[in-house]
Amino acid sequence: GANAPHSASIIGGASAGALIASILQLRSMSSESSKGTPSSFGLQYFRQALLQWTVFPIIGNIVHAVAVSRGSISLAVFGRFILGFGSADCLHRQLLSQCLPAPHVVYESSNLMHSHLLGVAVGLFSGGFFALFDVEMPGATISSLHSGSYFMSVLWFIHLIRLFFLFQEQSNDEGKSEEETKDEAVLESELNEFSTGSSEQETATPESVFYRSTSDGTDDELNLSYVNELQATYGSLPIITRKNSMTSEQVEKKELSRAKEVNLAQTKKTRARTFQTLASRIRRVVFYNVAIPVMFALIVFTKISHEILFTSCAIITNRYFSWNGSQACFLLGALSAAVFPINYIAERIARSYDERTVIKRSLYTAFIGFIVMLNWASMVNLAVHLRNLMDKAEYTSYHPYDWFFGTLQYVFGLCLSYLGLMSLEPTTLALMSKVAPSRMRSVAVNCGSIVTIMSLASRVLGDLHILMVGLSHRLINVDMVNSLITPMIIGCVAAVY
Repeated sequence: GANAPHSASIIGGASAGALIASILQLRSMSSESSKGTPSSFGLQYFRQALLQWTVFPIIGNIVHAVAVSRGSISLAVFGRFILGFGSADCLHRQLLSQCLPAPHVVYESSNLMHSHLLGVAVGLFSGGFFALFDVEMPGATISSLHSGSYFMSVLWFIHLIRLFFLFQEQSNDEGKSEEETKDEAVLESELNEFSTGSSEQETATPESVFYRSTSDGTDDELNLSYVNELQATYGSLPIITRKNSMTSEQVEKKELSRAKEVNLAQTKKTRARTFQTLASRIRRVVFYNVAIPVMFALIVFTKISHEILFTSCAIITNRYFSWNGSQACFLLGALSAAVFPINYIAERIARSYDERTVIKRSLYTAFIGFIVMLNWASMVNLAVHLRNLMDKAEYTSYHPYDWFFGTLQYVFGLCLSYLGLMSLEPTTLALMSKVAPSRMRSVAVNCGSIVTIMSLASRVLGDLHILMVGLSHRLINVDMVNSLITPMIIGCVAAVY
């Protein structure tokens, strides 16, 4: 948090990588579903995709650790960008909806969301713990900035190994007793003997020449007499003889060449229209009715505010209160752990009130928290120099954060605004599930996947806002806290109305 642009770039790099990865994943799933194959991709598709995307976090963490050793900010941002490609939210959502029975989807989706929240809390506490001390090893010393990256690389590698060996499609024979297996084998052998005997005793008939399937096991020589009679009578050969005039190798080569030509033409058209089709599907889902764009706007506001609060916490606490990174991690970890009781309380309240009422009350709570977080001493100074707000600042000192109560004021305002935002998000998603088009829930492009893309894009916008404020040298942006909180207050008022 000592340097605002660097902090926003490093944190935002992972969000940008996750956004690109999610778009590519959504494009791949959309292309897979438009090939005419069944809507269920199967576990093999998701296994291969997860294995591919899991490699990036391992490389990204190692690159980030090397960047810390060399003191290179650009390499650290690049490492975080590669790390972001390990995001697989779109794959997880589609995996649950495609490969699980309908009664289990809601329960497993809830478990997935709880696991995500638990991972954020554990990750923040672990980061604060690693920042407290250096790790001494024989012949080398791993600093507090290195240990977290190396630790996460090991965890991602273990996750990759588990995916490779344990993420397998369950065989249909599992769970059957030995007697059932033997009975099925005996029945299958009897059926094979019956089919073999019947084919041996089969005699050629005119119907077998005209109506038999090309895939059955009858011998073409049995129909030779009828073929000759037909040729002598009508002066032409039936389709079966024309087909047999070509060797099997020639038929295979001809069919293979035709398939290649068709696939090449389709590939050229598909590459040109893939993103247009994806954008068209997203637009069709977003504007399905009037309520869905409003829900998406609330999600965007929530994610931008959440990202600004979390990313700027270390910057603000270091700048105004001289906190270190470990203290900021523990504060954010405590807030993340508080999500579980917040969601429980919001669920209880939602049973007594409708979603619109809960959303408005959540926005009011977040608004009060934002007002409390403002640096009022700096606001008074800006009011005095109202005409010179866009002038270049001649000093870099900051106004005291409301004197002796600044720490308590900031922590209380942060907790209050976070409470409002975290109660706003699940309520908005619950209301969206009621107004979303039900016929699109089983396809790749649905409200859930669009929420994932918009959430990541909102995080990138939040980090970009912090970066722009940190790089600005105007008088209005001398005190960062007001420059970050004021747009959120405006957005909260707009969301209420």
